[in-house]
Amino acid sequence: SNKMARITLVVVAVCVIMLSAMVQRLQPLRYISVGCGYMAQTICSAHFLSERNLNSYIKNELDLPESAAFHWDIVEDDKRIDVRLSFLSADVTEYLGAPACSSYYINARLGCRLGQGHHLSHNREKMLEGRDMEVSDRGDRVTDGDWVTNINEKLQAKLLQHEFSDEALATNQTRAVVVVHKGHIIAEAYQNKLGIDQNTRLLGWSCTKSILAAIVAAAMTAGHASLSLESELDLRLVPDDVRTLFEANNHRAITYKDLLTMADIIPFQETYGPVGDVLKMLFVDEDAALSALSARPADAKSFSKLKKCVPTASSDEGDNSQEGIKHNPFYYSSGVTNILSKDFRNKLFSKYSTLNNTENIRKRREQNHAYWNYPHDLLFGPIGANSFAIGTDPSGTFVASSFGYAAARDWARVGQLFVNNGLWPLKPGSKAIPKLSSKDEGDESDNDQEKQNENRDTKDTEPADTKRIISEELVTFIKSARPRSGGYYGGSFWGHPGRVSKEDHEQYGSYKISHREPDEHQFRGCLGRLDGNTTVAYYAWIDQLGSLLPSDAYFMAGHHDQLVLIVPSLELVVVRIGYVHRSNKPWNRTDFFRLILEEL
Repeated sequence: SNKMARITLVVVAVCVIMLSAMVQRLQPLRYISVGCGYMAQTICSAHFLSERNLNSYIKNELDLPESAAFHWDIVEDDKRIDVRLSFLSADVTEYLGAPACSSYYINARLGCRLGQGHHLSHNREKMLEGRDMEVSDRGDRVTDGDWVTNINEKLQAKLLQHEFSDEALATNQTRAVVVVHKGHIIAEAYQNKLGIDQNTRLLGWSCTKSILAAIVAAAMTAGHASLSLESELDLRLVPDDVRTLFEANNHRAITYKDLLTMADIIPFQETYGPVGDVLKMLFVDEDAALSALSARPADAKSFSKLKKCVPTASSDEGDNSQEGIKHNPFYYSSGVTNILSKDFRNKLFSKYSTLNNTENIRKRREQNHAYWNYPHDLLFGPIGANSFAIGTDPSGTFVASSFGYAAARDWARVGQLFVNNGLWPLKPGSKAIPKLSSKDEGDESDNDQEKQNENRDTKDTEPADTKRIISEELVTFIKSARPRSGGYYGGSFWGHPGRVSKEDHEQYGSYKISHREPDEHQFRGCLGRLDGNTTVAYYAWIDQLGSLLPSDAYFMAGHHDQLVLIVPSLELVVVRIGYVHRSNKPWNRTDFFRLILEEL
């Protein structure tokens, strides 16, 4: 019996150790916190910002199989959504300190702000900051006075059948399509069966990264805070406990050019599992930039080795040795975008951020309101994209990687701004014609700020009745391929790899997916890390569209196939906002774009 008791004790001990290891690895509290935050934020945004029918929204779009584990309440008088574990009452949840969260609707420009339980206890006033800021009525609904509609009936009929029929709703789940050709809307449709129309603010997910790039470029064009592509990341953002690692992996100053083109500067992993870096940053942590900067690699040495891979040939950009790489390898990262968002805020709106006397508290409040209105004052207002809302983290900084909402027409407006080469018409119904550069295309100045000043000095030569929002030089930067991306990525916009010549592939890197073995990928050049599926997935489907689209095509892209396609040579903008449910067939991008191009 003693022997059996000893055996039993050993078995129990082994089970406890295995269970402990499994719990530590799976991080159940992280699972719960991510699920809670995801539900609170998305339901709040759908109900209060997008004004969706919640029953329809939850049935069709709440992308969380474990949602039955949570209970949520709408608190209409406080404009918030509370979420907790379904098997615990509110009182028991509070008593036990169990995971719970709330998302508060702030206003039409900021949408909803999420807080986990530990953020809410003593910070209600901070969580609600912005509810009292002045937001003009024009931010509440789409204005369309300067859109001219010239519907192509054949294209409209094809889109309705292909994307909005009952059969399509059961498969591809498209929510809104807007096609703009030569400045006119030639096709437009919405999933009315789900209560969606031209006024519905729709989530663009990672299309928001491109929106931040447009905002930053507009600020540079306007000369605000002396910003340029060479402006440097303030290292005071980097937490002390990871600064040594950060500096060891970045042997030079990190610039806005690096941040906009997704330089691989941090060990943040762009993976979307419930214990991954992305969902923790979006739905758990209080400060998105700090969360990204604090991400630690499983093996710091392996991250360093991957990051500093040696190119196959020297580029004309300077020293590419392992000790002094001028271009960090490309790594698509939501974390890098939120670091840029935080630094941008600090450079323009941080004067009163530390002192706590009464006068500075008042000034800080006014400064925060100015920051939250800034995208509308600088970009959205001038182009009439008044439905835009960008959510903030609990610290008040725009979550520019993911939380951008707008009506489909307003997503199209931003696309049209780039078709117009950064110009916007001032008169309703007029059309901004891109100004041809008087400079030779190969004559590039090394001083980006000087370029912007030259552009401002020549504003009198712009076409009449137009306003310069983004300089030609910055539009070119945004749509041009960055080295080591295979030609697929530019200044926070994806692009056609055909824009990179074969001769340049040693500098830009190249990518080819093996159709014989789909999991095998072949690379040339120094492309950097591929520890997540996002980059590979984008490369693969961009290649599928390669033969269909002109080589100057570039686009915003987001989760669930949110797309804003921009083709300057065709004067074409195509917006597709939708949802791809994991149980449905993948949305066929090739058929969709072929259908449109055939009817131009």
